[in-house]
Amino acid sequence: MVSISATISLQHLCLSVQNDGTMKNTTFLSIFIAIAFSLCGCSNDDDSDLSSIERSLVGCWQVVEHFNYSHQEPINGIQVIEFKSDRTQSFYQDGELQYETQFWAKPTNNEDGYYLCHQPDEDYSQSTYSCGFEIVGNRLTIWESGCFNVSKTVYQRIPSLNAADPEVGAYKYEDNPTTLEGTWHLAKANFSFGGIYEFEPGDVIVYFNPNHTVQVINKSETKERKPFMDSGFYSYEIIKTETNKYDGMVFTTIDLNGQQCTYWFKDGMMTLDYGMAYDAPGYFFKKLKFTN
Repeated sequence: MVSISATISLQHLCLSVQNDGTMKNTTFLSIFIAIAFSLCGCSNDDDSDLSSIERSLVGCWQVVEHFNYSHQEPINGIQVIEFKSDRTQSFYQDGELQYETQFWAKPTNNEDGYYLCHQPDEDYSQSTYSCGFEIVGNRLTIWESGCFNVSKTVYQRIPSLNAADPEVGAYKYEDNPTTLEGTWHLAKANFSFGGIYEFEPGDVIVYFNPNHTVQVINKSETKERKPFMDSGFYSYEIIKTETNKYDGMVFTTIDLNGQQCTYWFKDGMMTLDYGMAYDAPGYFFKKLKFTN
């Protein structure tokens, strides 16, 4: 698009040529036309400062998977990252701009690897923290590693911010869970005479791992009584499994961090019972389903 100032100058010169009619003014006209067309090119987005790998980042990407260490975590709402040709990197949550920074891509020691830097002189090779990425087709994977955190986020390229899929960010639960291993959200806690409390999805997340370890991420701000266990890593062991001969319900007793409790599956949830019949707490969990 021609700028307003260039258009005005061109119109003014055309009038001068009409009044004078000389070859000199015709030459000046040719010069101004050339300038006007050069201004047209300058007004477009210019990504000539970007490397080829940086140009491949330009566009909108929606989060479709997220891993904390080896655990896949649910996605909270619609999360989109946008890279622009002026090196702006924008982060959106549910369509609202959260913050912006700048980006540079720099080769790593690996043959095909790249660091994603936010300062032109940033050097992750000399740091305990690093952020890298790779692009395969329409998928972008960004990983971060540091002293106390290792995470990986997978993005899907989308045509625009408005084209984000709202279903990607919705929590999905298994309808009929039958195994302990996996990721669970605490739905409610029964403290017997202490009352029943319900929790928002993601307030308390529990990972039961195949190697008999448990990770708890407890974000709950319930002040009346601390729900479940503090954030951290714990161990568990299977003690015994029993089947009710009348209704076929299976009850499994485990040792969870030195305390015995029993779990069973019913109505799409897992109940973890520390002895509700004796005024001890019981917890009800929903199991996360990952379909991306």
